[in-house]
Amino acid sequence: MVTIWVTRWQPIRDEPDVPVEERLADAPRSGVPDTFPPEQVCQIMALACEPPSVYGRPITHWTPRELRDEVLKQGIVDQMSERHIGRMLATRELRPHTSHYWLNGKPDEEKDEKIQVINQLSVEAPRQVEQGVFTMSVDEMTDMGRKPCWLASMWQPERSLGECRDSRTEQDVVEFTDAIRTTYPDQKQYTVIVDNLNTHKSASLVRYVAELSGVEDDLGVKGQRGILQSMATREAFLRDGRHTMVFDSTPKHASWMNQVEIWFSIFVRKVIQRGNFLSKTDLNQKIEAFIEYFNKTMTKPFKWTYQGKALMA
Repeated sequence: MVTIWVTRWQPIRDEPDVPVEERLADAPRSGVPDTFPPEQVCQIMALACEPPSVYGRPITHWTPRELRDEVLKQGIVDQMSERHIGRMLATRELRPHTSHYWLNGKPDEEKDEKIQVINQLSVEAPRQVEQGVFTMSVDEMTDMGRKPCWLASMWQPERSLGECRDSRTEQDVVEFTDAIRTTYPDQKQYTVIVDNLNTHKSASLVRYVAELSGVEDDLGVKGQRGILQSMATREAFLRDGRHTMVFDSTPKHASWMNQVEIWFSIFVRKVIQRGNFLSKTDLNQKIEAFIEYFNKTMTKPFKWTYQGKALMA
């Protein structure tokens, strides 16, 4: 007689009258049995792989809560928690709420150099303040009804400066930059960290910095020659450390290195995400009220830990 052993380490009985299915069945297990049989689990996973629009839901992807609601609606199970749905998805490596991005355009040839500059500025900014060098992060948030909100988030627990406008032209950038300088006038130099938006490298901004810094050289003609010729030549001029105001750009596809993005994240969670705005005036007032509230109760230096190493998933 030959005895065959299976995963449960229970010998299969060599009895000709016992059906094959019974011979190959698992031995009784200890512990609590599974709450949901495999058939129900398969139905739930199949549902997670379907577009929500198929079931009349005007959304692009499932969340555990919405998937749980649809499972209950279809009667696949009588009861299931949102957290249990999340665990089921995670154990099967299904993530319907996530998305993948791809990058277009040429890579930034100066990526490593720019990363080092941004990291150095982040580390040295508090000490630079004592020497009269004012470091700030500047960006605009444009997904609020086409009403950009410009913010300058400083590396010291003083305040954030914000301004709402109906446009984001190069002239808007110049005027907001000048507002920063006039708000904090007693500085020897201003270092501004920005992303790669065209208006952050405009001819108007070059002329403003040249006048502020006492540069009397011929700036050239936009699109033809000299400093104004291209975005590359304008960017090189704007990041010249000899000027009164210096603009350092984050690498392409790395605007997240600008610390003002941390402020925007806080702002979105606390004001925009669940906010209700009756008009642009109402939105403006609530933005300004939050900036004042933030400066009084929440402002503190952000802890910068990124060292330029590759991010791991």
